[in-house]
Amino acid sequence: MKKVKILIIAILAIIMGSCSKENSNNGTTQLVPLDYGYIPFYPGNYWVYDQYMIDTLGNEILLDTYDSVAITGINNVAGITYLVFEGTWLSGQNFSDTVLLLRDSAGYYVDPTGWVHFSDENFSDTLASSTYVVNGDTLYESWYKMQSGPQSVTVPAGTFDILTYLGTIHTFNPVPHVPEIRYKDKLYARNVGLVRDTYYYFNSPNRYERRLKNYYVDKRSSVH
Repeated sequence: MKKVKILIIAILAIIMGSCSKENSNNGTTQLVPLDYGYIPFYPGNYWVYDQYMIDTLGNEILLDTYDSVAITGINNVAGITYLVFEGTWLSGQNFSDTVLLLRDSAGYYVDPTGWVHFSDENFSDTLASSTYVVNGDTLYESWYKMQSGPQSVTVPAGTFDILTYLGTIHTFNPVPHVPEIRYKDKLYARNVGLVRDTYYYFNSPNRYERRLKNYYVDKRSSVH
């Protein structure tokens, strides 16, 4: 019984000590919101997107398909830990593939090749670039930069303040009626993840968008 009393006193002392640390500034409790970054890195998190087609006149059509992505686990590449993102992107409805491996490297979200997919601090440099060549012919070049300043966007899941990862695509020998220069943006919201992105088919002048419909973000922890 004496040991039980001592244990209870010790627990109460810890609780009172914690309360005294939290309650400062003349007795006002300071609540500091947790920050999970612009991609909450935790297995079990998932995102579901509606797909839209936008024609050259700006008309929007909600497509009868959806995309989804989830963090399904952790993978180790050359001694470095990456989160595994799997989903249906570019695979068709109800098909699954590995979208990418990604990790947070001091505010730069990178894959094992070193490609930078996002940064919340570098708004001046080109973060990634590529040249796509087939049989000696350059089909397109692309380069990606962050856009300075937070903005707001509304999607089915709500309205979010976002940062934009913008890609510029220069297509060589484009198809008639298809622009030579096109843009692909990825819009990220803090503590939520990707809320909207744009993609194209090279033989079509239409634009396609994925817009966040619903999502789940684990609030207990994150892996970095």
